Amino acid sequence: MSPWYLNYNNYPNQKYVSTRTLPTFNFTGQKIRGEVIDASTGESLSFAKIAFSNNPNINVVSDFEGKFEITVPNGENYLNASFVGYDNNQQYINSPYIKFFLTPQGVELGVVDMFEGHSLASEINEFPVSDNTISQEDIVTIQAGKSGVLNKKLKSKNKFEASKLQEQKSQQQYAAVQIVQKDLRVEFTIQSKFSLKSDGFDQRVQIASNDLPSSYEYHSIPKIDPAVYLVAKVSGWEKLNLLNGESNIYFDGTFIGKSYLDVNTTKDTLAFSLGKDAKIQVLRTKISEKSKNKISGNRQKTDIAWEIKIRNNGGAEIPMLVKDQFPISQNEDIKIKDLDLPEGKKDENSGIITWDFLLPKNQSKTLNFSYTVDSQKSYILYVE
Repeated sequence: MSPWYLNYNNYPNQKYVSTRTLPTFNFTGQKIRGEVIDASTGESLSFAKIAFSNNPNINVVSDFEGKFEITVPNGENYLNASFVGYDNNQQYINSPYIKFFLTPQGVELGVVDMFEGHSLASEINEFPVSDNTISQEDIVTIQAGKSGVLNKKLKSKNKFEASKLQEQKSQQQYAAVQIVQKDLRVEFTIQSKFSLKSDGFDQRVQIASNDLPSSYEYHSIPKIDPAVYLVAKVSGWEKLNLLNGESNIYFDGTFIGKSYLDVNTTKDTLAFSLGKDAKIQVLRTKISEKSKNKISGNRQKTDIAWEIKIRNNGGAEIPMLVKDQFPISQNEDIKIKDLDLPEGKKDENSGIITWDFLLPKNQSKTLNFSYTVDSQKSYILYVE
């Protein structure tokens, strides 16, 4: 948001409805190739089904190496991969080569050893009934011990997912990289050896994965755009030797767009816009009862009062950051006076007002501010 300067014969303050420009991909009529991989072992999955979201009848099956090839029909943007005993995976078609990583479902069948004169049913019935409620997603593992006695283990879903995530992280292979910092650049030298297929496609090598602390905040500038954006702030990035360039933004595992990563900043946090949130509504209106125009001789005095209403229709309390502004005079003949600002903070140099607060779920909040502009009536002056 830039400062708003007032002078005679100025132009009306334009209102822009800005949207997050997401990259569009159109692979209609083109062949998409890819592979299906077991996320827990890294092995290829043969005979996995790959189909389109809107046309499930258009599908192919992966070969013995987990590879597939399919032609994109008109109007299709998503591919689904499925396999018996695995969770389905959907991906946006943003590349001519797509990899699906399927996660095994949460039921493991252990090996049961049968012994002569030993009843499997009787052993299971010996265990007391658990007081815990076990859903279908929870894990029931029945294993046979060396003594033939069955051990029944009930694991909660959270513990299972945490162990699976830790297992997948431990199995991920990263290239050994030597980082060399020079005067004007940073070099990443990959020391591992790789075999690259001559298939004409770009090959990517994962060199690192880092978990950084982040916080989320909702931003709105209703004077410019009547939308509310979810913004993620990441700290600790300055230790990673990041480079300026294009970045892909994913939220909850879903690709939401591209952004430009600018690390030439003095701030200790990097901010990423995750797009609009329709559950948060904002409305900026002029209060007609308090907005008046008075003329005295060759002078006119204009009172302007604004009201901003924000409502949280989401399911949780959210941190909100709302901005607006007072005008700044560029002419000694134009006098501006701030009348009312019950809440919020004003930057004296730029005139920008900032409200920072928590908004509970299913609650609304009203923000008000007003100002007066004293000028000559013979000149054109837009003060809204």
